[in-house]
Amino acid sequence: MEKANRFLDQAEMVRGLQQWDLAANRYYYACFHAVQGLFIHNGQASKRLSNFEAVIKK
Repeated sequence: MEKANRFLDQAEMVRGLQQWDLAANRYYYACFHAVQGLFIHNGQASKRLSNFEAVIKK
């Protein structure tokens, strides 16, 4: 979750600079890393988004 928080902080910073594309990218990865942390916490580690999507669809 530390990585998710770091990306979230970066997103807030660049949003303040009105760098919308970069802010969106950082928000996306903040969410990705938060979900990754939840999966790891529940014993389902994965580094690829497609693996998360497969588990969520089950």
